[in-house]
Amino acid sequence: MGPPLNLIQDGNNIDHYPLVCPTVPIVREFESYGHDVEVYSNSSVSAFQFNVTAKSISFSVTGQTGTGGFCDIAVPKDLVWGTLTIKKDDVPLVNGTDYTETQNSTHYIFHIAYSHSTHTIEITGTRAIPEFSALLMILPLLMTMTLLAVSLSKKRRCYQS
Repeated sequence: MGPPLNLIQDGNNIDHYPLVCPTVPIVREFESYGHDVEVYSNSSVSAFQFNVTAKSISFSVTGQTGTGGFCDIAVPKDLVWGTLTIKKDDVPLVNGTDYTETQNSTHYIFHIAYSHSTHTIEITGTRAIPEFSALLMILPLLMTMTLLAVSLSKKRRCYQS
């Protein structure tokens, strides 16, 4: 349990017990792929993107220079997978030294620590979800063919009557 509410801020309106990390994740939705990536961080996170061709997720983190920064990122296993590499400012990071990786049945979870300034983080896999699966490309074609067949069938019945 934390300090009483009246002790959190002093008369100068200074918070002596600030949150180190937001309690709600930053969620980046990749709607066309049906997946969300979540980030918990004490840094400002920006320029979040998924590049299906490069099979990578990248984003920038920024914080007050000289302070400690971190981000915990949860990546769905069916968005990017295979052999995963993590880079900070285009320099490969070492698992167990520069970051830690855990996983559950659905996500890879990375904890990356760094000294604040502005950094670009990139997570790359050897495989990534395609932008459009073959089924999604065939489905509109099948629907169009079905509608055309129904339409032609109705016209034939009208002419036969």
